[in-house]
Amino acid sequence: MAQITRAGQNRPREYPVGPMYSVPGQMAIRRLFPLREFEAGDYILTFEARADKRMVSRRVLFTVAP
Repeated sequence: MAQITRAGQNRPREYPVGPMYSVPGQMAIRRLFPLREFEAGDYILTFEARADKRMVSRRVLFTVAP
């Protein structure tokens, strides 16, 4: 699952993601985000991955310029 939240807000948009390929201990994903759907500003992209009872997440700050 991927979420994009505008900085300073609490309502993320959720996007499904699926693996391009997966091998034990690794997974590659790809998701295109149409930035024209976003207003100019700062956003936080959050990815989460789960395997069994383990979960890892990564957050990336990005800016959409006018």
